Amino acid sequence: MKRNFKLLVLLLSFLLVAAFTTACTDDDINQVDPVEQVLDGEDASLESLNLMSGFLNEKYIEDDTMILEIGYIQGDNEAYDGNLKLNLLEEELFDDLEPLEHFLVAYDSDYNIISIESDEIVTEIMMAGQESENKVLSGVIESVSELNTAELTLLDSYSVDVFGDGIEEEISLYTDAEKDPEGNIMWDDGQRWTLAVEGADKTFVLFDDYLQLASLEYFVYTVDEEFYITTLSSGTANITLTNYRYNRDEDSFEMLVESDTSGNVNVIHKSLSGF
Repeated sequence: MKRNFKLLVLLLSFLLVAAFTTACTDDDINQVDPVEQVLDGEDASLESLNLMSGFLNEKYIEDDTMILEIGYIQGDNEAYDGNLKLNLLEEELFDDLEPLEHFLVAYDSDYNIISIESDEIVTEIMMAGQESENKVLSGVIESVSELNTAELTLLDSYSVDVFGDGIEEEISLYTDAEKDPEGNIMWDDGQRWTLAVEGADKTFVLFDDYLQLASLEYFVYTVDEEFYITTLSSGTANITLTNYRYNRDEDSFEMLVESDTSGNVNVIHKSLSGF
């Protein structure tokens, strides 16, 4: 069943590629009929053909072989371990391929490219997000010896090994809004919000500011073993998304404002999460 399903998906993919090619002009990158190439190959077969889609992160010549590294887009086009290295056999096609474009690729068991098709729509959408003019490198956050939380109310905390030393640290979100006798937060039109990574002998204060008619949320995750915390500050007049990446070599957090609103902003609705 699994084998038949793979074959069915493959054939459907070929039909889509063929239909797209028929409607394209002579300037299109795809110059190879994948079905014809596979069936004419001495050792190639439909069972040995693989399909993938991704961005062309690198292209170079190694030992007289033209190499393409295709994978997920990464910032300013730095190659990394997640790339798939494929061999390209057509020199003219190699010269035409542009880094950071998105491609649908068919390749055999020896990692030789049988067909490669550009996807301009995906490229434009992803690059628009990568090249956002709202991204602002805000600086580096160094550690402090301690954080005085005596007058703060703890809203949320999460334990995880941030520093990679085998010891869990606390990621804590505080506010200066107090609780009533029943334990409910007595929110005002504005309050101080504080987000900190608290370790045994050092603390990183990622956010500590007064927010008017706004709130702060945070997300903890890793990408390729690098540790990130992302905050979302949203209110009636502002939405700001900020990334904090822990740099183990420098023992600091790098802060990058991914998106920020400006001008006469008026947020008219915010969904309530059920999680």
